[in-house]
This record gives sequence, structure tokens and C-alpha cells, in this order.
Amino acid sequence: MSGRRGPISNGKPAHRIRELPEHRPGKISGSVRCGGGQCAERGGEDLGRRSDQAGADLAGAGLLELVGDFLHAHDSEREAIDHWLIHPGGRRIIESVQQALSLSDEQVSISFEVLANNGNVGTPSIFYVLQRTIEQRDPAPGEHGLMVTIGPGVTVGLMLLRW
Repeated sequence: MSGRRGPISNGKPAHRIRELPEHRPGKISGSVRCGGGQCAERGGEDLGRRSDQAGADLAGAGLLELVGDFLHAHDSEREAIDHWLIHPGGRRIIESVQQALSLSDEQVSISFEVLANNGNVGTPSIFYVLQRTIEQRDPAPGEHGLMVTIGPGVTVGLMLLRW
């Protein structure tokens, strides 16, 4: 389906889809002390029980480098990102990602709005952020977005978008 165009549900034409180079998952290495005397290892290990604050801290740890590597693998850079779509997995998650990536309050405002209106409904909540970004910011053709999701075990997912 690469290179095809067609209608989408909002009446706007779909933008060209191009194949992206294969990207290998990255790992955030090291360890962190968790609440209640529990510790968790980062980098692919099961975090098991952890405090919400420790999970949020893990979400931001190493994220700048991970995002940089991901964008570099896709021949892009942070300055090319027009829209930041951050997983609304809780106030501390959004704040941790915001701090790690040096994002402004405006750049994460839609994520906070989705969290306030919908709560954290898991990984699919990022699609509410995508919907609101399209509705409120009306990305222009050629603009880029980076979707950052945080999943179980503090799994970080990244998706590069182009309108």
C-alpha cells in the first residue's frame, strides 16, 4: 500500500504512506529504587510491583537518547517534530516525558486534556490524543508528529507520523 492515496473518514485525503526502514527496539539500561523497598531493573526485565512515581520516573529515564536514536534511524531529528503526542497514562507519566524531552506545557496540553476527560484507559488512550491533535491543531501536509506511548513494564513505543 506504499505510495497510495485515498479518502479517510473525515473527508480529507489520506497522505502518502511510505515504507520506513526497519527499526530495532532499544533498551533503557540501569536500575532504579522503587517505593516500599522494592527495586526494579530497567531494560526489558519485568518490573513487577512498583510505585506509580517509580514507573513515571522510569518512563522518562533514557527517553531523550531513545527518541534521538529512533529519529536518527528514520532520517529525522527533534527539530523536525511539529506535534508531540504523549501517552496520557497519568500526570506523572506526562510530566516525566515532558521533562525528559524538554517539551513545553503547550506541547503536552492535549495529553493532559485527554487524561482529564477520559482518564488512563491504557495504551489505546494515545488515539484520543491523536484525534484531538488533528481536531485542535489541524496538522498541515508535510508536518511531522512523534507518538510516545508507555505500556506495561514501562515499555516505550515510538511512532513517527507525517501528515
